[in-house]
This record gives sequence, C-alpha cells and structure tokens, in this order.
Amino acid sequence: MAIWREVNCCGSIPDTIFNNQNGIIGQKWTSAGGNGDIVLYLTEGWGHGWQRIGEAGIDATDVMWDFLKLQQRNSNTTHIKNERAVHIPENFRLYQNYPNPFNPATKIKYNLAKSNHVILKIYNLAGQELETLINEFQSTGEHEITWHANQLPSGLYFYRIQAGTLSQTRKLILQK
Repeated sequence: MAIWREVNCCGSIPDTIFNNQNGIIGQKWTSAGGNGDIVLYLTEGWGHGWQRIGEAGIDATDVMWDFLKLQQRNSNTTHIKNERAVHIPENFRLYQNYPNPFNPATKIKYNLAKSNHVILKIYNLAGQELETLINEFQSTGEHEITWHANQLPSGLYFYRIQAGTLSQTRKLILQK
C-alpha cells in the first residue's frame, strides 16, 4: 500500500468509505495528483480466498482490474518495479559495512522504513567529521553506497546515519 500511495500522491491516512454487514470494510486514500485513488477492501471472516460475486457482494478480479486501468504507465511505476523491489523494510536499520576491515573501499547498506531526509557522514576517532556521503531526501526501501577511503590512513572510523529523528552509528576499520 505504501508504494501505491507514494506513486499516486495519496495521503497517509485513509477514509473509511463503507462498512457493511457482510464484514467488508472499504478504506480510501484520495490522490492529490490525479493518478487514481487507492481503495483497500478488508474482508473480515472471508478467509484468504479470491472473492467472486456472491455473499460478499464484490468481485476481486473486477476491483483489481478497475484499479489497474487507472494507473499511468510512466517512469514512476517502472522506477518502483526496477529499483525498489516489492520488499519494504519494517524498521530503520544501519548494517555493518562490508568488507570490514577494508582497503580502500567498503559498502554501507541501510533500510528506510519511510521516506525521509537522510544524512550519512564519516567521522574519525576524535569525532571530527571527515566526509558527508549522503545529504538528500530518499524514498522508502533498501539503500547502499560505496565509500572510497583512498586518502585516509589506516585506522578506526565511524559512520553515522540520520533519517529524520532516527540515527545509528557503527564503526569501520581501514587497513592498508
């Protein structure tokens, strides 16, 4: 839902558009960009089967087809498919760099549970800032960057990521 909300420029809080006696609840996120509203049908007590017209009063195939017909085939949709796989991280996380120790380059990977402004910096053992690797708004998902430390001497360094109010720090070892 988060991916479709982002692509369709929808808000994060839905309106309940109906709640019928058959256990069907409809929630709607309205599109601010005109790309199509998002409607989620929650069917309580109907199991995990694909609903066809019957007691529930809906046909899941028709609902999905109506939604997909509204979607524009544009670079945003392709971007999500190619660069931000289906997996959306549940938590903000900074992974240990790999390899560690390294010489002269290492990869730093992190997860963003929601889109945010991200700052990733490198510090020396004395806490002095050496380099800013990232200072930009980034979308939800898994991210990775390679840091090249060609001009630095061997030693212990730290990398710190901040995304909104969240931050994490890890150490890395440059061994020449």
